[in-house]
Amino acid sequence: MDAPLTPKAAADMIGVKADTLKAWRYRKQGPRWVKIGSGPRGFIRYHREEVERWLVENTTAPDDG
Repeated sequence: MDAPLTPKAAADMIGVKADTLKAWRYRKQGPRWVKIGSGPRGFIRYHREEVERWLVENTTAPDDG
């Protein structure tokens, strides 16, 4: 397993800002994340596999017309 991604690295992978991921976490949306530590000093990390899975699951194909 690869080293966990920071929110910035995960956001770059998806093509959004880290603040967008923060908003998604608040609304329980977006890729799954891990909180390491507790309280306000805990930090968020993303597993690359989870980000990739989320991207695949949220990919839509154009209509066949």
